[in-house]
Amino acid sequence: MQEELDQIAFLASEEGFRAIRDSSTNLTAFLDGSAPGDLAANLARRSRTAIVDCINSHRRHDGWQVKGAEESLGTSGVRWIVNPLCGTVDSARLMPYHAVSVAAEVEGETVAAHIVQMSGATLVDRIACGPAGLMPQFWEGWVIPAEWEPARAVLGFALPDDAECRRDALHLLADIAPHVGAVRCFGSAAYGLANVVQGGLDGFVGFGQRPWDVAAGLAVVRAAGGTARWLRGESGLEVVIAGTAAMVDAVSCWASTGQ
Repeated sequence: MQEELDQIAFLASEEGFRAIRDSSTNLTAFLDGSAPGDLAANLARRSRTAIVDCINSHRRHDGWQVKGAEESLGTSGVRWIVNPLCGTVDSARLMPYHAVSVAAEVEGETVAAHIVQMSGATLVDRIACGPAGLMPQFWEGWVIPAEWEPARAVLGFALPDDAECRRDALHLLADIAPHVGAVRCFGSAAYGLANVVQGGLDGFVGFGQRPWDVAAGLAVVRAAGGTARWLRGESGLEVVIAGTAAMVDAVSCWASTGQ
């Protein structure tokens, strides 16, 4: 079954990417005056339909947790966690970067994941993993190093949609930011987590992220030798931290103590 899940994760994410790439509304609707939110919703809907149809054609008894769709438990023991367009606001405003993210979960463990990274409607890169690690066909020798230097580190972060939760997230980020070299905001958690593996970032902090935002990304970070940890801030906001073990320990401490 593992090989099948790997292949479906690949096929489904590629179908989602093609649905976005081939959408004639990507630029035209924006220039015609359509609201960016409407454009993003249209792109996400097209990608979601393509992904769901692809998976359902192979495994119609599996469960679902797909952004923008009603959750389904399924009967097979396999659950697909999907973000058809991670970074919808960026895509609608023709800004980089965003991604299609597909993960398969069995008994609470992600066993297959595939991320297609995009800038606009253009393919930037692909990254995938299974239980044995990063997929060789999508692996360029990326390995998360064991060491890190906080003063030179670049951390990516993603904020929640809810305005009040964003306030809490920025308070936590204010405790973390003075300890590192730089911070960069990503509209797409999947894109940011993939960049940890690819070397563009030294770590990633996601505030108030949903399972479909991070399932595939956390899987590829772990497959590349990194680690991830969930914690809860004083306000109750959930935070996920990913990168080297030393980085995760340090950032967890800064976020928890404010020191």
